[in-house]
Amino acid sequence: ATVARALGLESCRVCNDFEAVARALPRLRPEDEVDVGPARIAADGVRAVLGPGTGLGMATLVHSGSRWLPLAGEGGHATLAPANAEEAAICAWLRDRYGHASAERALSGPGLVDLYLAHAALAGEPSMPAPAPAEVTAAAVAGDALAARALATFFALLGGVAGNLALVSGARGGIWLAGGILPRLVERLQGSAFRERFVAKGRFREWLDAVPTRLIVQSQPGLLGLAAWLADERG
Repeated sequence: ATVARALGLESCRVCNDFEAVARALPRLRPEDEVDVGPARIAADGVRAVLGPGTGLGMATLVHSGSRWLPLAGEGGHATLAPANAEEAAICAWLRDRYGHASAERALSGPGLVDLYLAHAALAGEPSMPAPAPAEVTAAAVAGDALAARALATFFALLGGVAGNLALVSGARGGIWLAGGILPRLVERLQGSAFRERFVAKGRFREWLDAVPTRLIVQSQPGLLGLAAWLADERG
C-alpha cells in the first residue's frame, strides 16, 4: 500500500522474481531458449526454473486445469552437495567461511568469486584480493587456468543442483536456466559438465535423461511472466 501511494497507483502487488520467470515458461518462443545438452521434447508435466545471478533463484510451475500455477521457493539456500573429493574440499572451505555451504554460496555471482578463491586456496596459492564475477568469467575465457577451473566447477555444481530440483519437484516437463550470468556463456555452458551432472543420479539417470534442460536467452523473462500473470488475472 505504501508503494502504491508513493507511485500514485490504484494498487500494487509484489511478485517473487523467479515466480515471474516461471510464469513466462509457457510463453517462450523457440528463439527465446537454447538446449543445454541433447534436445528433448518437453512433456506436459511440472516445469521448474533456476538461475544464478546476485543469488540463486528457483521456482516451479504446475499445470492445473486450464492454468499454470507458479510455486516460488528458496531452494538456493538448500545445502550444497559435493559429488567428489575436490567439491567436498570446496564445500568445507565455504563452511569455514560462512558456517553453511548453501547452493547459493557457490552458484551466484559472488559464489563464482568464492569458487575462484577456494580453488586458489586449495592449490596453495597466496591470498589475493577478490575479483569481480565478470573478471573471473573474462579470465576464464582468456585462458586463465584458475578461473577456468572455477567456471567448470560452477557449471558442474549447477548441473547437480538442477538435477536435484527436477527430482524433488517431479519436473518431467523440463528444467530451465535463467539469470544474468549464463546467457553470456552459452557455448561454455553447453560444452561443460552441466548435463552429465544433471543426469548423474544413480538409478534415476534414465528418468532424468528424458527431461529437457534449456537456457532462457530472452532478455526480460520476468517481465514476460508478469504480463502473463496480468492476462491470467483478467481472464
